[in-house]
Amino acid sequence: MLDEERRELDMYKRALACVAADFADLPRESAGARAGEMLRADVALIDEQSGLQSGYDGAAREGTARRRVARAALRECLKRFAETARTIARQRPGFAERYPSSSGSNDERLLADARSVAAALDADRAEFTALGVADEYIDATNAKVEAFGAAVAQTGASRGGRGAAVSARTNAFETAENHFATLDTYIKNRYFNDPARLAAWRIASHVERAPRRKRTTARKK
Repeated sequence: MLDEERRELDMYKRALACVAADFADLPRESAGARAGEMLRADVALIDEQSGLQSGYDGAAREGTARRRVARAALRECLKRFAETARTIARQRPGFAERYPSSSGSNDERLLADARSVAAALDADRAEFTALGVADEYIDATNAKVEAFGAAVAQTGASRGGRGAAVSARTNAFETAENHFATLDTYIKNRYFNDPARLAAWRIASHVERAPRRKRTTARKK
């Protein structure tokens, strides 16, 4: 959440607390009371979506770290198969085409190539083991492909969820601004002759300014 949004949200919460403490006599069916209830719902939604965004951010960071490790392991695996396949291709022209190295590919292409290689290995296992590639290494290929695929899916889902949470929070801020404007106008009009309560309202409904940066002065030589 941006600092500006956080200050705005804090103001809404102070305003609602002020309504509960100093304006309990708001007519229940009035526009002011209805706006206050809708503002309360907006604030709850903002808090909820902010929490979801934080969760998605954490999941995305975790997924990105897993993705980096899985990508490196998979690229090394494909590189080994590609180099071995080029040697086999000296006797079997065209063999190497089934084993791209994908060293410079994006993640989607890397995953597609890796799945293709894993499928080709079922038929070509003997060719690779004859040149010293262990069966265990070949068997581990599918696990590396699945690990990378899971990491790609996790980061994709986290980014999508984060985007949805940010969008919902942005919409909630927009509606909160409208509901607050109605509540603010109603209170100022209904209680125009009650300076004490209006003073409390002005304090509560004031958005704090961002802290100013200290000026730095150049040292004299």
